[in-house]
Amino acid sequence: MERLKRRRENHNYVERRRRDNINHTIYEISEVVPNAFQPGQKPNKGNILRLALEHIKVRIRSIRLSYQIF
Repeated sequence: MERLKRRRENHNYVERRRRDNINHTIYEISEVVPNAFQPGQKPNKGNILRLALEHIKVRIRSIRLSYQIF
């Protein structure tokens, strides 16, 4: 029984660290992507990731266009 309890506690700890790491990384993304973080509103992870993807796509298009001009 004790072994099972330790395994469960260890798994919970590892899972909590994984979630904390994901949440922290999403927060860091929200700080660098324009309009991803709205003051006064609860951050929405899905929204932050969607805006980050849109931002990356816009930047890629911009870079491709700049190469076509020259």
